[in-house]
Amino acid sequence: MNEAFHSNSGITDYEAAFMSRGLPADLHDACDDFGASMSSLASVLAGRAEATAEFTDWILQCMPACRILDRICRVEYENNPGELAAWLQAAHIKKAKAKPPAP
Repeated sequence: MNEAFHSNSGITDYEAAFMSRGLPADLHDACDDFGASMSSLASVLAGRAEATAEFTDWILQCMPACRILDRICRVEYENNPGELAAWLQAAHIKKAKAKPPAP
């Protein structure tokens, strides 16, 4: 798409229209900058997806220990409603689902 835009951006009517709106007349650099920013965005999104996958793996590894700790705390705080409520609030962790992160 950049190449088609590059080839048409040399036409004077387009240049005048862009300049009248405060945009640069030479759009070649602007198109290149836009392409570079999209490449950078793709890199950031890939890094975020990788971090999410690693975090999900860590959660799945910790879930058995959390279940054991939950049973212990429920018995320990059975006669102390305030402490039990605090534990239940602090231990509210949604179950992680093993699915691949969105691209």
